[in-house]
Amino acid sequence: EYNSKVKEIDIVTKKIALGESMFERAVADIKSMDAEREQYVQEKSKLTASLDLDRFCHMCLWSKSQQITCASRVKALQRTYDTPRHTAMMSAMKKESCRKSDEDMEKRARQEKRKKTKEAELMEHWAEKKKDFCAECEWEEGKTCVERVDFLN
Repeated sequence: EYNSKVKEIDIVTKKIALGESMFERAVADIKSMDAEREQYVQEKSKLTASLDLDRFCHMCLWSKSQQITCASRVKALQRTYDTPRHTAMMSAMKKESCRKSDEDMEKRARQEKRKKTKEAELMEHWAEKKKDFCAECEWEEGKTCVERVDFLN
C-alpha cells in the first residue's frame, strides 16, 4: 500500500512538472506570436494612418436626421455598390462627423499605451505572477482575463 502511494505521488509529480513545462513553452510561444502580431498591428496602423483611416469614427452619426452611423453608411456602400471597405470608409469620412477629433485620438493613444504597458509587464513577470491569474477578473471594461487569453490565442 505504501509503495503504491509513493509511486502514485511520483507519477502525479512528473505530470505536474510536464504540465508546467508545457505551459511555460506555450507562454513562450504566445510571447513570440504576440511579438509577430504586434509587428503587423504596427504596420497596419501606419498604413491606415497614412490614409487618415485611423480617424474613422464607427459610432458617430453620418446622418443625424436618419440616425445612421458612419459604420452603417460604410456597410451600405459595401452592400449596395460593392465598394471596398476602406474606400467606403474614406467616402463616409468626407463628412466631418465621421472623423475623430484630435482630442479623441490623443485619448485613445493614452488608453492603448496603458493597456500595452500592463500586458507587457504581466508577460515579463509571468513566472511570478501566474499564481495570481484569476481568469474571471476584469482585464478591461467588458472583458475578463480569460477572454483576453482567448483573444490572444
